[in-house]
Amino acid sequence: MTIQQFASGSDSVILDGAPIASLVREVGRNNAVRGRLVGLFHETSPAELSVPFTAQRHAFGMREAALERLGIQGADATAEPIG
Repeated sequence: MTIQQFASGSDSVILDGAPIASLVREVGRNNAVRGRLVGLFHETSPAELSVPFTAQRHAFGMREAALERLGIQGADATAEPIG
C-alpha cells in the first residue's frame, strides 16, 4: 500500500494502483487538529474485511500512527500531490 496526496490534509490509500480508502485530517471548530480518520471507499461487511482494516473507519491521534497501522513506511509514506 502507498498513499497519494489528494488535497491539503487528505490522502488516498492506494492498493495495486487503485484508491481503496481515504486518510483525512479531522479539524475541530477552533481549527485544532483532532486526529486522522481512515475510511474505506466501499462499504464492506465485517466478514470481508482484512487486516489492516478491521472496521469501515478507523480513528488515529496522529498521521504516523495511521500510516504504521496501514503498513506504509519510508518512501511509500511520502504523499505526492495528484496531477
